[in-house]
Amino acid sequence: MEFCLVSAPACGNLAALSGQSLYQSVKVMYSIGIFFTYSLQFHVPADIITLFAISPVSESWALLAGLSVRTAMVCLSCVSTVLIPHLEPFLSLVGSVSSSALGLVIPPLLEIATCYLRT
Repeated sequence: MEFCLVSAPACGNLAALSGQSLYQSVKVMYSIGIFFTYSLQFHVPADIITLFAISPVSESWALLAGLSVRTAMVCLSCVSTVLIPHLEPFLSLVGSVSSSALGLVIPPLLEIATCYLRT
């Protein structure tokens, strides 16, 4: 069993590594990491959207409505991941726009909101 310790192009095709146990164990560890962190990353957006979704529903149906909305959101995210073939450039675009908003737009707005109340 040979392992390549240099860059990926020097190793050749990754398909040749698919039968090796190290490659398979890394894939399993990566999948376990996603399985355990997906719900943690998804918690805040799911809470925000679920709050708006269950507000018009009666209290007896609130739990079922909340679970249904969360299930639909998870299914939608999984289906969109499968259907969009090149998702990485799109996520980079979303990340750059979000970073610009967080770094350039939101701090001045917060400054205006806090200083406006003082005067």
